[in-house]
Amino acid sequence: MKVALLFGSFNPIHEGHLAILRYLVERTDADQVRLVVSPESPFKEGRGLLDNAAERLEAARAVVAAAGLTVDVSDVEFHLPAPRYTLNTLRFLQQQEPENEFVLVMGGDNIGTLEKWYHGDEILRDFEIWVYPRPGYDAAADCVRLSGTTCCKGITLFEDAPQNDISSTRIRESGRRGTIPRPSAWEANALPTELLPQRECKDSKKNFDPSSPEKERKRIEVVAAVIRRGDAIFATQRGYGEFKDWWEFPGGKIEAGETPRNALRREIREELDAEIKIVRLLKTIEWDYPAFHLTLHCFLCTLRSEALHLNEHEASAWLHKDELSDIRWLPADLQLIPILKKLLERLA
Repeated sequence: MKVALLFGSFNPIHEGHLAILRYLVERTDADQVRLVVSPESPFKEGRGLLDNAAERLEAARAVVAAAGLTVDVSDVEFHLPAPRYTLNTLRFLQQQEPENEFVLVMGGDNIGTLEKWYHGDEILRDFEIWVYPRPGYDAAADCVRLSGTTCCKGITLFEDAPQNDISSTRIRESGRRGTIPRPSAWEANALPTELLPQRECKDSKKNFDPSSPEKERKRIEVVAAVIRRGDAIFATQRGYGEFKDWWEFPGGKIEAGETPRNALRREIREELDAEIKIVRLLKTIEWDYPAFHLTLHCFLCTLRSEALHLNEHEASAWLHKDELSDIRWLPADLQLIPILKKLLERLA
């Protein structure tokens, strides 16, 4: 199981944190998302709005629950000796849960200083890292620089993740100035306005208007396997429906109770009688078809077995970089072609 970990003191937790958690749950391939509340940070000193670590933990749990997010608020660092370095917590989790794959989630303001962390080179080498942008920081440049190191396991920058300039530091300073009230209880309705969960449209690029026709639009969430073999990508041709003879990446709908990864494995077994290894999420595409809105999660994959059998498609092809534009792709799938061309170019 892939577990995404967002660390922090959350002093206090606020809407910026909730927006990132919501993004991780809804828009990534994480099977589980955990908010790891730190009693203290080796990099931070001084007292804040919520001096008591237990209060911060309970506040985080209350706010996450009020937001309706399927996120586990973890107190694992409350049971570890100080100093509570991120690497030590990651190693502890690996020992306790060897069946899980842990991903470190961090903001664009932190990725640039990762090499200064306690054994930051080990974190780069042994753990996948997901980065969300922060205003005022060139996270893309830092991700490219660190990805080029020989020891890097993998860094993904979620450029479409919500950016929020709210900071815990600013809220603490406001609290000291008396411009926001200190909560007397930690139920969600007792929190300052800035801390209250705000619902937003799943497509983070536009706000949801209840009076808009978009409210009636059917929404479909699907997964697709971008299967790579050497310098070629596997494509399938539809043999049915409105888009018969168009080309697509194999996959299908996410069923109730399924994670995106489990749905993709099931779909590939059903469509191709094949087993795949899911490498990473390439991109989530939001696309409006005339009758519905599609959310398409595209995963880079490899085959665990060479045999492929077309159970639903009328044809298939292994396409090299210069051949990717020679066929008629479904409109949503077409959005991925520039990314794949760059990927294959790097591998050449």
